Amino acid sequence: MEPTLTTVPVTDAEKIARKQIELRRRAALTASVQKAADVRRKKYEANKALAKKLGHEHMNSLNRTAYGRWKMRAFMHLGGRCEICEINDMSVLELDHRNGGGRDERRRMSISKMFKRVLTHPTEYQLLCANCHARKHATKKEF
Repeated sequence: MEPTLTTVPVTDAEKIARKQIELRRRAALTASVQKAADVRRKKYEANKALAKKLGHEHMNSLNRTAYGRWKMRAFMHLGGRCEICEINDMSVLELDHRNGGGRDERRRMSISKMFKRVLTHPTEYQLLCANCHARKHATKKEF
């Protein structure tokens, strides 16, 4: 003879208690999601204010992707302007390796990792505008 399962009747009070527990769990989850959204919003507003202060309003479009955020951080860490002509238009600035070797580094690691490396080894890199960068490579002069 097979044993039969008997169900224990659930009272209305138990149903209400379970529902209250579920509602509290959802409220806590909603609060943590809202807190994370607030942190992201504050970072976005801080970057937006920095971009406006420096005259780089178009940087807000860069801020929408992880690549753009790393690029913006790296460029700001290096001063946000060309080291030779002092132009600060982010759309023409390029990352240059002071001692060469950029091609090998790009093959070895992703561009996002390279931007992260700029933050830890800033003396190995410099920001140059497209014209100064081209002039440097055309004349083979390191500056």
